[in-house]
Amino acid sequence: MSTLTRLGETDQIAYTACSAGGDEFDNADGWSEVEIYNRAGIARRVVFVEQRDCTFGEKGSHAAQVVTVPAGAKHRARHFVIWRYNNSQNRVEMTYPDGVAGLMVAALDRPPL
Repeated sequence: MSTLTRLGETDQIAYTACSAGGDEFDNADGWSEVEIYNRAGIARRVVFVEQRDCTFGEKGSHAAQVVTVPAGAKHRARHFVIWRYNNSQNRVEMTYPDGVAGLMVAALDRPPL
């Protein structure tokens, strides 16, 4: 799994090719965002892996968050709940069940104003 560098508020967004083994990014403060750019000719899914099984009384069962990014589109996923998505290194893990061809990603530090 490759670790993405989180870009600051004033940094220009620079995309990195997604890693076939998955990617992860720091979310210790809970204010991370990820922008996914799908340059492929087909839609691709991105899975944000949930690290906890407990529902804390919420109805239904939780599963990983799956985002489908249409061909040629960008998608921004925002503010991942720490107790739900952070692994033991305070990072959120992403996997790509449809492969990584044409997928680019940027991890962003976006604290509240």
